Order: sequence, then C-alpha cells, then structure tokens
Amino acid sequence: VKGNGALVALIPAIDIALTWRWRLLRLPALWVAALLTMAVVAPWYWLSFKISAGGFNYAPGFEYAWLALATNAQAIWANLGAAGVALALVGAASAFRTVEPGEARIARLALAVILATLVFQSIVPAAIEPRYISPLLPWLVVLIGLAILPLVRAAAAPALALAALGLAALVPAALNLATLPPKPDLHATSLGGAIVQLGGAWMVDGRAGGEGAVIAAAAYADKGDRHVWVARASQWLSTSDFMGRGYRLTAADPAAARALLDRIGVRGVISLAERNRYAYPHSHILYRAVAPGGYALLRIPFNTGSGTAFRAIRAVPIPPNVAFIEQHTGSANVARMSGKSP
Repeated sequence: VKGNGALVALIPAIDIALTWRWRLLRLPALWVAALLTMAVVAPWYWLSFKISAGGFNYAPGFEYAWLALATNAQAIWANLGAAGVALALVGAASAFRTVEPGEARIARLALAVILATLVFQSIVPAAIEPRYISPLLPWLVVLIGLAILPLVRAAAAPALALAALGLAALVPAALNLATLPPKPDLHATSLGGAIVQLGGAWMVDGRAGGEGAVIAAAAYADKGDRHVWVARASQWLSTSDFMGRGYRLTAADPAAARALLDRIGVRGVISLAERNRYAYPHSHILYRAVAPGGYALLRIPFNTGSGTAFRAIRAVPIPPNVAFIEQHTGSANVARMSGKSP
C-alpha cells in the first residue's frame, strides 16, 4: 500500500459534496465500509508512518499547500498542454449540466479523484514530485473523452478532425516521453551472476537504483542457495538517514576503507558511476582503497546510458567474516544467512 493510497478516503466525501447527496451520510453502510477499511489499512499506516515521515521534506501549512498546488498544476500542463487542459475543463462541465446520466456520473467521479489527489498532495508534505499526480492523469483523459463525445454523437465535425482533437491532448505527454533519457543498462544481470559465480562477500556501491539492481540480480542468480554475501557500501562506509540527510563518512580515507574490506572478508567490489561520476564521496574512497593493488580491476561501460561499472576482484580470496558482519550490521538477513534463523 502506497502512502498516497489514503487519498481514496477523500473521494467519497468530495463526490457527496459535488452531487449534494448529503442523505448518503445517514446510511449505516457508508460508515461500516469506512470502519472496515480503516481496520485493514490503519495498522499498516501506523507502523509505517514514522518511516515515511522521516522522508518528509517540507512542513505542513499554507505555504507548502500553495507550492504543491502550483507545482502539480504545472505538471498537469506539461502532460496535457493547452488543448488537453481546455478539453478536460469542457469535460468537467458535463458533471453539472444536463447530459446522459451515465456521463454526468463519470464526470463527477473523475472530478472527485482529481480533486482528492490535489488536496491530498497539498496537505501531506511528503515531497513535490510530478509522479505524485499519476492517480489523476487517467481521469483527466476521461474528461477529455467526455468533451469530445457530444461532438461525435452530433456529428459536428469530420471524424478525422475529432481524432486530431483528441490526439492534440496527448502530444505533450508523447513529446515528454520521447525526450526522456533512457534508463541506463548497467550490466546488473552479468554483475550479479559474477558475484554468485565467484562467491564470498561483495561490497556494492552506487545510487539506490543501481545498487539495488545489482543486489537483486545477485539474489536471483543465487537461487536461494545463500552462499554469497552482499554489503552496501553506503551502510558500511558512511551513515545518514534513508533520505541521505546527515551524511558523513565512517571510513574517512582509503586506508580505513581497505582495512574494513579486509575485516569483512570482501571477495570483490562493484561500484557504479552513472554519467561517469562517483555516486557518493565514499565511492571515491572505495575506489582509492582497491586501486593500489591486490585486486584485479575492470571498468565496464554501460550498455545503455552514460556510465561505467567498476569491478575489483581480490587476487587472493578470503572467507567472509560472518561474526564481524553479524556484529556490525542491522540487517535481519544475516541471521537467516548464517542459519541462526529459519
């Protein structure tokens, strides 16, 4: 369940207000459904809120609400453009005029979802990201369709012109997609396979997406055998909260990093440099720790996108220091790997 799933709770309230169906508030079924939903999702939100709130980048209030609303409006404009926004407004008007009953009902539901998304994102100060308006975009397209439908029914314009009108609303989104840089192909599958083939303990470094991709690839290639260990460089060489705030090095220089690699019993290192830049300050320290010798070094350009995967394999393998890993990591997976937990 994503945090913004809570915006669903606003949809019935907004729909009732838009339709003036206040009598629904007297129906026991409405409140029973609300209570049952709360019973299912409230425990999860209670457990996860502290974690989620740690990632809030703003404070709630009018200033944040206005910033979020303005930014989200710009994101809508970027996705639909002038033609799309104008058509969506025309479609929204069908919620309040005499049209086919089914069309008016769909228009009101679309408006409820759109308003619920905007209100929720303006109240909860998680972050301001264009992707957070994703729940409302399909419903804007529905409103665009409702704007064109009467013209189709009345044969008010040639079919080709109506199709062009609809396509005009999709052009901005298509152009945005066409100009997006491709996701880098950083050889995660082959790097993960190499980790499993050579075995032992490995340290993986990179931005969250790349680091996670290599670790996931290694876990998949391991096929449940549990004979490889993968440590995240960001957890062993630095410290911060999960949003990267309060970042500081715990291995201040290459000598300290190299000593830590020896203590862990690291067999090899993989570091991902997107756009050929070190991911973090500790990434540069990690490279300088293995570069002087004792490791076979290899740089592998990404298949797609700009960047390089740096791989260092220890010349003389050493076994993982499981006791040291258990003592200095907070991961519950260590106990499972060492057979101390089912």
